[in-house]
Amino acid sequence: MKWFSVLGLSIYSEVPLPARLQAVPFNNYADIVIVMDPFLKNGMDPGKFYSSWSPSIATLCVPDTGVLRMMGGVRMIVSPFAGADEDRLQQLILKDGMNAIVEQRGFSVEEHKERETVMAYGRLV
Repeated sequence: MKWFSVLGLSIYSEVPLPARLQAVPFNNYADIVIVMDPFLKNGMDPGKFYSSWSPSIATLCVPDTGVLRMMGGVRMIVSPFAGADEDRLQQLILKDGMNAIVEQRGFSVEEHKERETVMAYGRLV
């Protein structure tokens, strides 16, 4: 497992993420833990899109990529389909997965296009 930082949150991940996001652990505390579970995808059709949302658990199945489950804004479970492209899986984690995690943590995230910064409740994060 390696340490990463995204949107100011520390992440401890079993899933490889882009090297530019690697970080030094701060007090060995992770805001988010990302783990692999090869069985989460069992029963899911690898050719169909599926999503389910609640404030505490969100599940997303993306064709030919994999299944993500975000739990309570602190845990993400990743289950890639066989032959999934690693870059595409990383994009899924960093875009859709992190958006769900941040929402579960109680923030409304909006990208500020001109400065490429992140806004939470109208304040820069």
